[in-house]
Amino acid sequence: MSNKTRARNILWKKITAERIMYLRNKYGRTLCEFCGKYGTPFLDSPSGLWGHHLDGNRNNCVPSNCYIAHNAPCHDKIQQEHLKVKQEGFEGKEEKDEYNN
Repeated sequence: MSNKTRARNILWKKITAERIMYLRNKYGRTLCEFCGKYGTPFLDSPSGLWGHHLDGNRNNCVPSNCYIAHNAPCHDKIQQEHLKVKQEGFEGKEEKDEYNN
């Protein structure tokens, strides 16, 4: 791994952690910005939450491009169906509630 790639990955993990903390502080829990359900940050499993790039460009590591979603099925659905999502959009939420009016 090149130094440039390593630095980018470190920056992205920091941006992801900050986004997760923002969501936790705002909503009182760690949640997926797609489905609105709880998830565990950085857990390498389907229920794990990770930062995903809104524009799909892995080199665009800025906070406004960070979207927190479950590894699967949420992130998979977004990618496979080429869905356009936005931060705190909860586009995959099935029922309306306080997170998706």
